Amino acid sequence: MNIIRIDVNGVLSFSEQRVLTEYEQVWAAADITWADDGTQFGTGSVAPFPSPAGTNEVGAIAIRNPSQCGTPTGWVFPGE
Repeated sequence: MNIIRIDVNGVLSFSEQRVLTEYEQVWAAADITWADDGTQFGTGSVAPFPSPAGTNEVGAIAIRNPSQCGTPTGWVFPGE
């Protein structure tokens, strides 16, 4: 079971869990947006990553392509 918890400025803003079944799987669970609002730490907002149609789980799963790691663009989650 994989659990992701995201705290923004010390406050729990996101918590989800999901089972990954293969070694190379990557879970895109949430998007974090930071705003430079003039405060010391800024303000962040968290939005769940969209799920593929027909699923009731948060986020999407993809298989990481290791051949793209270390390239100038790095690995890009499919659909991004």
